[in-house]
Amino acid sequence: MPSPGGGSVRVEGQLGVGSRSLDGKLVASGVDVAPIRPYLPVRARIAGKAGAELTVKVALEPLAVAAQGKADLQDLAVADGDRPLVTAARIETTGIDYAWPATAKIDRIEIQKPTAVLERRADGTLPLGALLGPPGVAARDTARQAVVPRPNPAAIDVVVREVVVAGGSAVIVDGVVSPPARAELGDLRLTAKDVTWPARGPASIQLNAALPGGGTASAEGASAPTRGASI
Repeated sequence: MPSPGGGSVRVEGQLGVGSRSLDGKLVASGVDVAPIRPYLPVRARIAGKAGAELTVKVALEPLAVAAQGKADLQDLAVADGDRPLVTAARIETTGIDYAWPATAKIDRIEIQKPTAVLERRADGTLPLGALLGPPGVAARDTARQAVVPRPNPAAIDVVVREVVVAGGSAVIVDGVVSPPARAELGDLRLTAKDVTWPARGPASIQLNAALPGGGTASAEGASAPTRGASI
């Protein structure tokens, strides 16, 4: 079937009428993520085209969903209104092992050619951090008429063996100082291993970047939820 906003979704497999179950394969290509934005626990406007090849098992009584396979997201944009703060040409996710509603083990995530605007305003606030936070209580209260329960964002449990960022760039703007400071970093390459959400253990990190005016910088270390990062 075609999906809203373009793309297509195909499911083939076996439907157990008596047992009310479905075992099959799901193949999606070029699916617009805009229709699922209301279900994402963030304030940001998110755009992109998703694809997937997943083996899926669904049981209705009791409800259980499991999926294994791979997925990708192209032309990702995380925006504040019409202003993109984070973009990526492509994100490839392999080795997915997912269980409903929000538990996933992932072998590898590769983020290709990302860009980011990291800004600190004069009042010390971080626009990107606010956009990636959950919607306000008032916004949730206005949506209580929904009849389909949604997963609690606090219940999300994700483990990723490796995250790789290749060919990235970032613009850093600090409006606290006068005049505002601005720096552009290019050829960003980052590797992180044993990443969890919520964070509950150390994740090893390696970072390389080209500096403004020439030169390079690199760092490696580990981050932990209780003591921040050590480099």
